[in-house]
Amino acid sequence: MNRTTQIALAHWANLYSQNEFLPSRLENKNTTSVIRKANVPEEIVITLKYNDKIIKMLPPVDPNILSGLVQDALENNETGSRAAVRAKTASKIVINTLDRVHVINIADIIYCESDKGYTTFYLTNKEKVIASKILSKYEAVLPSTQFMRIHQSFLVNLEHILCYEKKDKNCVITTNNHEIPVSHRLKSKLIDYFEGLG
Repeated sequence: MNRTTQIALAHWANLYSQNEFLPSRLENKNTTSVIRKANVPEEIVITLKYNDKIIKMLPPVDPNILSGLVQDALENNETGSRAAVRAKTASKIVINTLDRVHVINIADIIYCESDKGYTTFYLTNKEKVIASKILSKYEAVLPSTQFMRIHQSFLVNLEHILCYEKKDKNCVITTNNHEIPVSHRLKSKLIDYFEGLG
């Protein structure tokens, strides 16, 4: 049984006071779904593991409610999945400044710098765009597989790192030849990334 169906069934279970919530130890931990027809027509007992609890759904079972909830959950899951895919594959970001709305290719962002509540975007065309939002707001939007926070004030595009000066300066050199400091707290994360590249 997939996660979506589990959520729908668990939601359905909450509609009825006859539900029994049993400790996981009373049931086989590998059991996710057992459906059994009882002697009484249309009587179904469903047992499933959800959020580390075993939920037994007892009659009355309304097939219309159950199928509707499953369908709703499937549609919600599909919508959420599409949004997640869009977030992962987004190629542009919109940045509002005092006088313009900038639509910027994410690949063109070399790094972002925070300064007193503002964020400056350094771009491949040598342009700088200053936005009146804090860096963490953009960190949450930009893809984490492509951008890394290497310092409290800097979020760098990993594709634009040329090298890492790990001894004397403890900084990365970007494709626009800027030196970006690496904090001691975040240094290991950056090193893990480089080691992962092989």
